[in-house]
Amino acid sequence: MNFDDYFDIQQTAARYGHVLDEFAWERLPDVFTDDVEYDLSAFDRPSLHGIDAIAEAFAGRTIFAHHATNLEITAEHGDRVEAHSKYVAVRAEGVVTGDYRDRWVKTPAGWRIAYRAATIREP
Repeated sequence: MNFDDYFDIQQTAARYGHVLDEFAWERLPDVFTDDVEYDLSAFDRPSLHGIDAIAEAFAGRTIFAHHATNLEITAEHGDRVEAHSKYVAVRAEGVVTGDYRDRWVKTPAGWRIAYRAATIREP
């Protein structure tokens, strides 16, 4: 993977937290593919399919600060990569931390998340 691709993935991963914290749902296409699958089974919730489903599901949530960090590319397959990162989210209920397991694809607009599985880390 060249530096420009890696940098684009890092920037897009960081953008996700800004979109959530600002409730800027119109910017979700700057993070996800249109047909993204967001796997929330670790939270006993069904997977979300598509950007509109993500916007609807997260619109009612209170997230004061969302931080994604420690992004590691775990596999490369040309214009597709797999990645693992950590997150910390400050919500009304308290702080939660966990992991993201993502599949990214390179689109004409740049690298986007096509699949995300979020898990929670319990103390």
